[in-house]
Amino acid sequence: MVLRVQLLLQLVNRLRKDQKHQKILSQHEKTFKPKAYSTAADVARMSIYAMRRNAFSFIVRQPERQIGVAGATAKRSYHIRNSNELIGEPGILGVKTGTTAAAGPCVAVCMERDPLVRQKPDSSKGSTPRRLVVVVLNNPERFNRARELIHQGWAVYDPWLAEGRSRAKPAP
Repeated sequence: MVLRVQLLLQLVNRLRKDQKHQKILSQHEKTFKPKAYSTAADVARMSIYAMRRNAFSFIVRQPERQIGVAGATAKRSYHIRNSNELIGEPGILGVKTGTTAAAGPCVAVCMERDPLVRQKPDSSKGSTPRRLVVVVLNNPERFNRARELIHQGWAVYDPWLAEGRSRAKPAP
C-alpha cells in the first residue's frame, strides 16, 4: 500500500510539473494535505497520465496481491486487495477508488478495448489503443454509475469512429 501511495505521489508531482497543474493533492511531511479541490476533469487528466505508466497500470489492475516490504529490521509481507468492484470485469483496468468526508465515495476507472489496427501507406501496420476513462465523484452508487458512464462513452465513441472511417474511405 505504501508503495502504491508513493508511486501515485510521484505521478501526481510529474503531472503537476509537466502540465503546470495546481489543483491536485500533494504530499507534505508524509501526509496528504489538499491545496485545492480537484474536479472530475482534473482526476481524469491525472488518470490518463498515470495509466500511460506501465508500473502504475499493472498495480491498479490487480484484484489482490501479496507484497513484501523491506523494513529496517525485517521484511514484512502484506496481502492487499483492490477496493475497485469493477476489477475483473472485461476490459476494466482500474485506476483509483476513495472516500473522504469532503469528496464522498469516488472512483476513476479506465476501460480498454482491442486496439485499432490499420494498414499504413508503406504496407506496415499501425496500432491505436482504445481506452476510456470515467470519473465519478461523491456518489454512493459510484461503481454502478461508472458502468453506466462507460456504456454511454462507448455509445458515443462507436458511431463517431464509424463515421470517421466511412469518410476516410475513397469514393468509388
